[in-house]
Amino acid sequence: MKRFIELLRSEDRNVRHEAIEVLGEKKEKEAVPYLLPLLREKDSAIKDAVINSLVNIGGAEVARGVAPFLYDMDAGVRGAAMEILERLGNDSIPTLLSLLEGEDEDVAKFAIDILGHTGKRQLSYALIPFLTHRNPNLRSAAAIALGRLKSYEAVGNIVSALLGERDEWVRFSFLEALGMVGSPDLVDRLIAVLSEEERPISRIAALEALSNLVRPEDARRVLPLLKKGAELLTTEALVRFIERLGDGLGREEKEAFLDLLKRRLEVDDPQELKEVIRGISLLRDERAVGLLLPLLERIEEDDEEMKTLVKEALKAPGDSRSIVECLGRVERNLDVLIEALGEIGDDVAIHTLEDLFDRAGRDAKRVIMKVLARAGTSLELAIGGLSDPDGHVRKAAARVLSRVAGDPEGAGKAMEALYRAILQEPYEDVVEAMVDALSSLGTLEPLKGKAVSMLERLLHHESPSVRRSALRGLRIAQGIDSYLSEALKDPSPEVRKEAVSMACLLENPLSILEPAIKDPDRRVRLEAVKFLEGVGNGLDTLLKALDDEDIWVRYKAVEAIESFIPEMGERRQEVEDTLLTLLLQDEIPVKVACVKVLDRMGSEKALPVLRRFEGHEDPYLSRCVKEVLWKSQGSQKRPS
Repeated sequence: MKRFIELLRSEDRNVRHEAIEVLGEKKEKEAVPYLLPLLREKDSAIKDAVINSLVNIGGAEVARGVAPFLYDMDAGVRGAAMEILERLGNDSIPTLLSLLEGEDEDVAKFAIDILGHTGKRQLSYALIPFLTHRNPNLRSAAAIALGRLKSYEAVGNIVSALLGERDEWVRFSFLEALGMVGSPDLVDRLIAVLSEEERPISRIAALEALSNLVRPEDARRVLPLLKKGAELLTTEALVRFIERLGDGLGREEKEAFLDLLKRRLEVDDPQELKEVIRGISLLRDERAVGLLLPLLERIEEDDEEMKTLVKEALKAPGDSRSIVECLGRVERNLDVLIEALGEIGDDVAIHTLEDLFDRAGRDAKRVIMKVLARAGTSLELAIGGLSDPDGHVRKAAARVLSRVAGDPEGAGKAMEALYRAILQEPYEDVVEAMVDALSSLGTLEPLKGKAVSMLERLLHHESPSVRRSALRGLRIAQGIDSYLSEALKDPSPEVRKEAVSMACLLENPLSILEPAIKDPDRRVRLEAVKFLEGVGNGLDTLLKALDDEDIWVRYKAVEAIESFIPEMGERRQEVEDTLLTLLLQDEIPVKVACVKVLDRMGSEKALPVLRRFEGHEDPYLSRCVKEVLWKSQGSQKRPS
């Protein structure tokens, strides 16, 4: 390890960084005195590495060595020391306790703050005396630390100190600490404080603390206090009251909270507005729908996050009637009301959306059909949607029909309608949705033969996109291998490529992948190489692909060979020789792929050849080679 300690003085920052990391990984305690001075490094990456290494080494010795840096004039150095002491956990506790006894009150505060994050309640005895310290910073820090430790035994001391505290902001800290502790009798104590306390900052602190402790049975006692101090309370705390009171809120209390939240719906801060909406959602009150309508008119139509929050608040009461009543009063963001109705999904909601469909505008129709696709709708409406002028509506209608699970007669009608629509559909993505729906209905046993017959006819359609979709739909058919073999003769590369992507359905994928490797279109060959990865007995086919005229087919073939490394056995040498030949003769991307696979193979034979490329003009190839050589030689310095 002495060699790495010496490297800490290197002028090369990369060498220093590597040495610091190694010493930390090896947990070398003798390196601690040499690492400590580096906490003053201006280079943030070096300093972070030192912090991590010292924490890794750990122990009381590190804590004692770091403590003096809390007195440093540089705030960054002090911050680094605090981070180490906090991350050392139990190892730092004796040192921190000794710092409490020192004369430097700033350092004592650092120690208190860190002790508050240890999670050790038994340390409360050392912090309680600071509740009455002459320094207000220490009083405040001690209270917060005790709160973080959830020190129930300190509650009496905190309350006692609170009653005698003159500094408002320290009183705030005491009340905040009580809220963090959460002692069962604190609700009564805090209600008593609020009943007598008139100073605003103390009332704020008491309300904040109470918001973390209040119980459902406290609803009636707390509500008058909230009404009196609502303007002092943050929206976050107000919503926290709603969360904690929960089932204790009756209709009257919910109305009071809705009134308090309504006043905040005009706020400009988006984050606060989101919290207001979340509070309304938690109340699950149908009267909230009327409150949210003006907000819908304000929200930008592309603000999906805000719209989702409003939708959740609208549907939270589970009452579709209150939303139905508002449908005619909203011009902007009507889709939010429609989505809410669909997700409630009761009969009133579904019938309303079905009735609205015919008179809705294009955008609303899209949303309605999308919603009904999830919630279910009448067969006639979905079939009618297949002939809608808007492609999005037709696509959604197809998805609705894919879920028809009623009688075979209804499903049969849906299949006939889908088949007719496919023959007329100009858009590829809509065709795909329609074919998928047809195929899905074909999984119903009485209709499988009919579906397969329709899909077979579509295989002869003039449009390649229809043929490709039909081929994918034939997954439901028996003897899929015959369809795939035939599809490999299709004039469209896209259809042939689809056939290759379906080879995984076969017991013997090579029956499709082997001929695909010789396809005249490079896209088909690339797809075949991609699917050959890991296919049993596919190594020979991959090796043939290494002779392909296209560089990217060769590149992908080399990458795919890696999956065969565990099972190469006696063929290992043959593969090594082939890759080495490519490394010497092929283009840069293929060379790089060969280097990586030879490295994974642990090829000793490749090392002399790799050295030829160590200084290659292509930086990426050179770096890959240097990485492999670095690992094989155990060099001190990692290549940069």
